[in-house]
Amino acid sequence: MNRRSFITLLGGAAAWPLISLFGSVALCVPAAAQQPDAVQAAARACGGGCITQLRACLSGSDGSRHPSLCDTAYIICSIGCQDCVGAFAKCMSDAAAPERNSTRCESELVACRQKSAEVARDPTRPLITFEGGDGEALERAVVIKGARNGREGVTAESVWIAKTHPDWRKDRQSLITGTKTYDRIEYVTPQGRKTIYFDISDFFGKRD
Repeated sequence: MNRRSFITLLGGAAAWPLISLFGSVALCVPAAAQQPDAVQAAARACGGGCITQLRACLSGSDGSRHPSLCDTAYIICSIGCQDCVGAFAKCMSDAAAPERNSTRCESELVACRQKSAEVARDPTRPLITFEGGDGEALERAVVIKGARNGREGVTAESVWIAKTHPDWRKDRQSLITGTKTYDRIEYVTPQGRKTIYFDISDFFGKRD
């Protein structure tokens, strides 16, 4: 997919599979959260912000020359959203009287997002890149480089799929170990089931 087509694809949240990462954040927090609508709204706003930043990056000169800059910033932004919205949901759930404590929770959410944005703009961190082949065979695996931990690496897998096969839906996954380490992931596609291999040797087992 060329850059122009990818930017067009980003125009609608329904066409961008990763938006579901933010929509499901509330499911990872206590079911007792008192204001699920506020949590879902925060998730949508945060995810939408990441999409907006990604579109701007891809449309800019730096993103045009170095798309890995945009990929890396988006991956960090999406992980930051999961963390910030999860903390927001917990804050709302823990508050004895949410109607009186929502302002504090919202302020903490804003501060968390600002901190996450600073991390995403860190020029010293390594870029996450995609190398290798088309992933349709083990010897042509997509090689993910630069991820500092498993969360970044797994999110990178989803980014690659969203960019390359936006209408595919992840199904089953297995790990292949040996000289190198691979994720073997099956997807449900309009053409039937497809398998993609990711070489995750560079980040497997890392924690940061």
